[in-house]
Amino acid sequence: MSRLKKVVADYCDEQGGFIIRTAAEGVHEQEMAADAAYLKRVWTKVMERKKRNQTRYQLYGELALAQRVLRDFADAHLDRIRVDSRLTYEALLEFTAEYIPEMTSKLEHYSGRQPIFDLFDVENENSARAGA
Repeated sequence: MSRLKKVVADYCDEQGGFIIRTAAEGVHEQEMAADAAYLKRVWTKVMERKKRNQTRYQLYGELALAQRVLRDFADAHLDRIRVDSRLTYEALLEFTAEYIPEMTSKLEHYSGRQPIFDLFDVENENSARAGA
C-alpha cells in the first residue's frame, strides 16, 4: 500500500487527497499517475464552476460513453482515434482539451462514405477476438 501512496502523493495537496483501493496494487505507476492527474483536473473544473455559478447548477455529471471509453482506454500507445460522428468528435475534442490534452492531437474526424466499421473490418476483428 505504501507504493500506491507514493504514486499519488505528488497530486495531493492540503485541500484534498485520494482514496486508493487495494485493487490498484498491481496497476502500473504511470496509469495511476495519469488517473490522479485526470481526477485533479476534474476537481479543479468542478470548483471553478462552483465559484462562477452561485445559483443551482450541475457541477459534474456522468460522462457520455465515448468520453468514458477515451478516459478509460486511451493511452500513449494509440496512434490515432477516428470518430465518424461530427458531434461526438467535437465533444471529444472539447473533453480532451480540458482533461486529457495529450490525446487531442490523436483525434481524427472520419467523414468518408464507407461505414467506419466496414473500412476497418471491426466486426470481423471483434468476432475473431471473441472466438480466440
